[in-house]
Amino acid sequence: MKFAFATFIQARLGGTGALALGLGLALGMSGLTACSNDPADAPVLDQEFKLAYGKQAQLKDAALTLDFVSVDEDSRCPSGGECVWAGQARITLNAEELGAEPAALAFTLHGTETAVYREYTVQLLQLDPYPSVQHHPDNDEYRATLVVTRTAGAAAASR
Repeated sequence: MKFAFATFIQARLGGTGALALGLGLALGMSGLTACSNDPADAPVLDQEFKLAYGKQAQLKDAALTLDFVSVDEDSRCPSGGECVWAGQARITLNAEELGAEPAALAFTLHGTETAVYREYTVQLLQLDPYPSVQHHPDNDEYRATLVVTRTAGAAAASR
């Protein structure tokens, strides 16, 4: 396929296909990169959003970046199973505000579901997928549903 594309470019541009191909690929790749980092899709304060394991979210209306860095435990009773304890899920996010020291935020579903970083409160609402008897998710399958709010004192101070 790429050879057919190069031949087509060479035929159209009279032998200067290598240069045109290089430019075309560079422009095409930059277009793909721009689409994958579309700021219109960025999460905003006070609204739920999902963050995939290993991914980063830059809040649109705050200088805050969150990275989903680890699933430390998922001992939730699997659907279809019988357990004496409901279990819990623990994850870690890294938080960083522009110009500030980053911090690791630990969350436990069915435990400590909120963490405060500087002027932000981050809440873990849900962790998907839920384990089942047939399947325990791999780390790269996890999605954390989060909401970030500005703490009351910080909101008043910024006015």
